[in-house]
Amino acid sequence: MPGRRAAVAIVVHDESLLLIERATRRGDRWSGHMAFPGGMREPSDATLRATAQRETREEVALDLAEGRYVRAQPRVLSVSHGNASPLVIEPHLYRLSGPRPALEGNREVASTLWVPIAFLRDRTNRDSMVYERSRLPMRFACYRYEGKVIWGLTLRMIDDLLARPLPGSSEARARTAGG
Repeated sequence: MPGRRAAVAIVVHDESLLLIERATRRGDRWSGHMAFPGGMREPSDATLRATAQRETREEVALDLAEGRYVRAQPRVLSVSHGNASPLVIEPHLYRLSGPRPALEGNREVASTLWVPIAFLRDRTNRDSMVYERSRLPMRFACYRYEGKVIWGLTLRMIDDLLARPLPGSSEARARTAGG
């Protein structure tokens, strides 16, 4: 698949997903948005999974080597109007156990947030928002959780994730048990 490459880590702990609020930075088209930890692949990254792990370590001081790698999720394509080539984002799913890890955001992260998967599965929590681009208002689906708006690429990745049971979740255990 041609284009620039990036990866994110979808981290599940206690039936919640880890999201970051990106710091506000001039020139960053995702400035201030809710996202999964991640970023652009660097030449030193052997794989996009390594990119997701490195970026998570850099952004929130979480070493995913301590978690259980589950799988790569479907890639997401972002076409930027300012770039000649598309951005291909590869999400990687991890499950953590034990106590909730302490997180320490770097300069790229304004805050971190654990969002319950049950909240995201409940379609009555789905909302919409208006985003203006080139003075044209557009309506997008979103979730609003603890004053934060989850939408766009992050929402697409969440929808892909929740389209099937998560390994190790209570839903997956119920399906395995025949319930």
